[in-house]
Amino acid sequence: MENRLLVELSKYHKDWFRIAMSFLENKQDAEDIIQDMYVFLHEKGIELDKIRYKSEINRYFMFVTIRNLCFNFIKKKYPTQELHDNISHNEDESDDVLGELLTKIDEETKGWHSYDRNLLEFYMYSGLSYRDISYGTNKQPRLISNNKELKQESIKRGSKISVTSIFNTLKICKQKLKDKFSEDFEDYFNNDFDKI
Repeated sequence: MENRLLVELSKYHKDWFRIAMSFLENKQDAEDIIQDMYVFLHEKGIELDKIRYKSEINRYFMFVTIRNLCFNFIKKKYPTQELHDNISHNEDESDDVLGELLTKIDEETKGWHSYDRNLLEFYMYSGLSYRDISYGTNKQPRLISNNKELKQESIKRGSKISVTSIFNTLKICKQKLKDKFSEDFEDYFNNDFDKI
């Protein structure tokens, strides 16, 4: 019987590999970490439904998991080297707090104009550039967004939204989130979960 989680995660193998490469020095170590990640999640009994966000793979959860595996690898390979990023010592609590933060962000964006909210979600989860969103493209996005209407508009017909408009809208959206949640994320990365 195939494991649904591993089948779904393997679709984004290149994305996981890129995350690992951002922390490690060579491709072989990064590939080993990703294989370790698959084993780790399987052995922990993590179910697909538990790492979904808006019915798709939660990239934040995956980033934190890969980051922690990379940091543990670096600590073992270079025991005297100090890590400047804090590693969560309680992964369950870290994952719970991250889930709460994502829920807060989701609640915050629900009150936004639908154009702003949809554009931000599409940009974050599709992996497309401003230009690709603006002009439409034949590239296959890393589709994690469920907003089919915006996807069809942008990909199939071309949205005809100017790159400047997309840039300015996303800049404002990101600033709103930064103003509201930067302290929470700083506390999260410092493992000060009780302050969130």
